Amino acid sequence: KCYEILVVKQEEYLMGGLAAVQLICMDAEWFFQFVIGGGLHLLMSVLQYTAPESSATLLLILGALKCACQHAFACETLLGWWPAKTLPTEKHSISAGYCSVLKLMMQTKRQNVAQLASMVLRHLHGYQHASEFQVL
Repeated sequence: KCYEILVVKQEEYLMGGLAAVQLICMDAEWFFQFVIGGGLHLLMSVLQYTAPESSATLLLILGALKCACQHAFACETLLGWWPAKTLPTEKHSISAGYCSVLKLMMQTKRQNVAQLASMVLRHLHGYQHASEFQVL
């Protein structure tokens, strides 16, 4: 009984935290601090360990990622470009964040989860192409 209460509390905290991330995404300065503090990496870790049946959690995570993609530094973080650890010539590689969202999209049976994952991937792919033109 005590274990069940603990699990329910953890799920409630997770849902509240994911909703808070979406609110933080609305303010560029707060969200920048969130990204610098490793928040996006933590969000991607939660995505990797979330059960595929938990569509509410997946939708909240993907909603936060979609909201995050409004900021260039978040796109670059999800693509593995920021903070810059590589030379500019190596900039256009596939990142773990992109691969995690792609894997989720391919494995899920829920259409709404797959559509939201596809939106995040399209945005990241579009940002990648736009940055290629900026480099030229």
